[in-house]
Amino acid sequence: MNFDHESVLDYLRNVFKGWFFDASLEKIRKGNVAIWLAWAFFDCDLYQLNSSEEQEIQEFITNLEAFLEFKFGDGRNPNVTCIRLTLDPVQAKSRPLIYYVVISFFRYLSHITLGQMGFITRTIIPIGLDKHGISMPQRFFYRPALYESSPNAKPIVFLHGNTAVLIFFSMSGFIFLFLF
Repeated sequence: MNFDHESVLDYLRNVFKGWFFDASLEKIRKGNVAIWLAWAFFDCDLYQLNSSEEQEIQEFITNLEAFLEFKFGDGRNPNVTCIRLTLDPVQAKSRPLIYYVVISFFRYLSHITLGQMGFITRTIIPIGLDKHGISMPQRFFYRPALYESSPNAKPIVFLHGNTAVLIFFSMSGFIFLFLF
């Protein structure tokens, strides 16, 4: 692969534009960037920043302009919005009960399948609370190295955050177990 300066710069600009729902760089103004940076670095709206934090945001914008090799226009474009994961409202969808029953069944089957493959469920309880006062245990699957006498034997740690990924992985293993 060729990683010349222009291709890397195009990639970085596209990643940045993604945070603004793929708006063109010409439409994104300093005010829009400031709103996004206030969320990204301080997890709040722009109007909640103190003067020191506002100054820091302006420095971030200057550095970002140098990094992207693009000068943002002054002001704010009201037609451009950014993604702020912890501040924007969640668009929740309800599903029928059978959906949750099916997912729970496959999740249970996944745990059994991974157990048959030698995985052990482990849980880590974080020390302290996050900024919302929550301490969520983190579950993962662990399989010790199969050949401990081998110097290159390595364990497998399987982290997943999505039941669909867990189902896919374990069903692949389930099929593998019955074929071989």
